[in-house]
Amino acid sequence: MDLKQHSKKTILGLKWSGLTQFSLQIINLVLNIILARLLSPYEFGIIAMITVFVGFLQLFKDFGFGAVLISKKNADDLDFSTVFWTNLGLGFLLTTMLYFSSSWISNFYNEPILESLINVISLIFIIQSLNFVPDIVLKKKLEYKKLAIVGITSILISGVIGIFCAFKGMGVWSLIVKDIFQSS
Repeated sequence: MDLKQHSKKTILGLKWSGLTQFSLQIINLVLNIILARLLSPYEFGIIAMITVFVGFLQLFKDFGFGAVLISKKNADDLDFSTVFWTNLGLGFLLTTMLYFSSSWISNFYNEPILESLINVISLIFIIQSLNFVPDIVLKKKLEYKKLAIVGITSILISGVIGIFCAFKGMGVWSLIVKDIFQSS
């Protein structure tokens, strides 16, 4: 790819990336408003308790492997395979850590329901690790339009599923189901 074509693709990628971020924020806002009307503040508070720990562990989910793959000029299949399997192992490790911490977290907050919620939500680390390398490949090829389509579709589908679950009376589980589907 020559410099002019690369520049054009980069600018287009920036536009798609910006549009995606804006769209995701608006869609997420609307979905959360709908869910806030269907669920109680208690249920959102339970999710906030879990988010503290999930958010912390998210810091360790890729160790900068994505940036290395994107910046490496001649990344080959071995590089991508190594990062995939390393990241999957890391996903299993983070899932295991959170899973086995669930009873401690539940006791800490004195909320028994947290244990089962955390056991399920911990799976997002494995799911995200499966998506990691394909996302990096698209970013490396500056295919931000495809990433936008996947991201927006994912949040819409997961939001509709979460709202459906809330209508069916699943309570806090509707937020867990939404998060699981959004991570895939």
